[in-house]
Amino acid sequence: GTTLTHMGAYGRRGSGDGEFDFPYGVAVAPSGVVLIADKDNNRIVVLRLSEGADGTMLTHAGTYGRCGSGEGELKSPSGVAVAPSGAVLVADTGNHRVVVLRLAADGRSLIKQKVPNLRRLFALEKSAMADLGLKMADRKALEKLLEAASRRDRATSLLKTGGQSPVEEGI
Repeated sequence: GTTLTHMGAYGRRGSGDGEFDFPYGVAVAPSGVVLIADKDNNRIVVLRLSEGADGTMLTHAGTYGRCGSGEGELKSPSGVAVAPSGAVLVADTGNHRVVVLRLAADGRSLIKQKVPNLRRLFALEKSAMADLGLKMADRKALEKLLEAASRRDRATSLLKTGGQSPVEEGI
């Protein structure tokens, strides 16, 4: 059979650079950036994976998030996945939502991704959503989010058309 070889470890308990408090989910972007859901520090940690003379190395590159429910805030993130499009999807478990981010041009920081149509994103990113390993409560929260977005879209359309229901087109 195949044998795994221990190559080293990165981090210790804490809240600073190179420290974690309940690292819960890991994803690797095509660029080699490693994203870690640091659950009890309410953040996503960004690490660089590189090959050095001593083998593979991880170095701290940045973080995203702080405790809360507003813009740039997370509460107990428990999963992270990178979609084929490059979108970074975070299961923000404590806030019962999925946050969509993208890597900035510097490859070190994460930026909130604008999502004009959540239903379209959901349809395109099903494999990434499955990779998150969402708990049933998170799935229900995502369904509610999608339903709310759908209601908002319908209400906006009705306002724009003066109350006339537009013909539904494909998503």
